[in-house]
Amino acid sequence: QADRELVKLALRQGKRKALHFAAPDCRADRELAMESVRVNGNSLEFVADELKKDRDIVLEALRQNHKCLRHAAADVRFDTALTPENPIALHGSNAPIFNVIKYTLVDQTLKIIACPLSGIEHRFELP
Repeated sequence: QADRELVKLALRQGKRKALHFAAPDCRADRELAMESVRVNGNSLEFVADELKKDRDIVLEALRQNHKCLRHAAADVRFDTALTPENPIALHGSNAPIFNVIKYTLVDQTLKIIACPLSGIEHRFELP
């Protein structure tokens, strides 16, 4: 119980890696996990594997940092509910969400660096 209270206090003080150093029972505590991903989405890496399957915890982590999806369990990572329908694709198709990180116009070519929920950067050029 003392460990749990210490982790809670660290999270309230904005300590991003509080779960990283916590005991396994604290990492498996849903309330602490939720609080931790609210402070830093990437702390999803340190929650218990069972909680990496918890869609609510993963979605909360995604609100903080779209790159944290790589720490989620595979069945949640590929959950089609995390990707909106693509109005350009065939009916019922899904498309990944991309966050544009940077764009520039060079010699009438638009250069875009974007990152989907998987966290892997992609570079595009449009004439």
